[in-house]
Amino acid sequence: MSNFRIILIFVSTLLFSSCYETAKIANQNLAFTYERNAQVLHPMYAVYHDSPNQSQLHFSINTQELLYMKSVGAANYMAKISVSYILYASYESKIVLDSSSVILEDDASKEENVSLHGSFEFKAVYPNRYVLEVLLTDLNRNQSSVSFVEVNKSGINTSQNFKLSNVKSGQLLFTNCVNSNESIQVSYSKNSAQRQLRVNYYKPKFVLPAPPFSVQNFQAQSLVPDSTFELKLDANFASEVKLSSQGMYHFQSDTIGNDGLTVFVFQDSYPLLTTAEDLIPPLRYITTKQEFESLQNSMNKKLAVDEFWLNNCGNMDRAKSALKVYYNRVQNSNTYFTSYTEGWKTDRGLVYIAFGLPTSIYRDSNGETWIYGEEQNSRSLTFTFSKVVNPFSDADYSLNRSENFRSDWFRMIDAWRQGKIINEK
Repeated sequence: MSNFRIILIFVSTLLFSSCYETAKIANQNLAFTYERNAQVLHPMYAVYHDSPNQSQLHFSINTQELLYMKSVGAANYMAKISVSYILYASYESKIVLDSSSVILEDDASKEENVSLHGSFEFKAVYPNRYVLEVLLTDLNRNQSSVSFVEVNKSGINTSQNFKLSNVKSGQLLFTNCVNSNESIQVSYSKNSAQRQLRVNYYKPKFVLPAPPFSVQNFQAQSLVPDSTFELKLDANFASEVKLSSQGMYHFQSDTIGNDGLTVFVFQDSYPLLTTAEDLIPPLRYITTKQEFESLQNSMNKKLAVDEFWLNNCGNMDRAKSALKVYYNRVQNSNTYFTSYTEGWKTDRGLVYIAFGLPTSIYRDSNGETWIYGEEQNSRSLTFTFSKVVNPFSDADYSLNRSENFRSDWFRMIDAWRQGKIINEK
């Protein structure tokens, strides 16, 4: 990763000096945010609260996604991007609290294929939550990417008061999923006088989500740390640590409450599936108990997975197509829905893997609504997910289950078992 290798050309300080109104995000179809091919550019974002009245938006973009062009008389090929943001109080608000824009250039004559990193500040004060709408545009190819970044500045102990970076490279991490034995630096807000962090390590075994039609009551799982250790912060409010075991590590500055930063260690390739062992667990959604146990106990797991798909799909071409779409959905679920557990194990992952990308997605402060088919059509299928208050994640959503989903669920599972892909996306 590298910082932009030239140049901030122009910054429009505040485009608007006072609040103004736009359309509510809650009224927009956001299905494209869960479809990688919907946008050419795939920037990553992270928010860090560095002062009581300001926060930082960090962004990263891979140079392979940018178009480098040489102007007449110029010595080098250059990429040019703009990054703009609009700050709202919530998904339901029409009032713009802050906005700004920056244009950057990058010189292709130096490193190739790196992730470029930039940042700028925006107005945000404790104790509030916000939503950032961020537009990143490759000005040379006239392609843009729109993202929505939730800002949780409700307190001094929430996750965005912590910053993660790789010790070896020194670069900021845009995910809280790290590899085992990866040395990371954890920085805590300079807004606090706290000089020590408590770290609780958990190795939970969460059960897979129940089918959408299952309405029996499930008791919330109570978690007890498997171990605990302390981290002393240095003069820069930072400390280095290596997380060697798979599980989740909850960093807290104040143990009276539950807030803190949770760092996850899954398999090192996460969110990708790279081994035969990785391919078997997600098959539990479409296998019988006997089939799944047979897959788990097989001596040659790659062969067992291939035979499962071939035997059910009837021919090689259909098996290859079904296998490719199924595991792409598993990996996309890991990318988009990771919360207190791997994305494919969440309620949103369950529905996404089985039914594919919805036609429409609407998001507000309380959750998301997924619609398969035309809106306002009684024959369309609608799933509603409620946002859950979870000390380990701001991305935990629970499906509102209903007996009405029973026939649709079994219709979709039967289709998968025959290699029929009902929704290509």
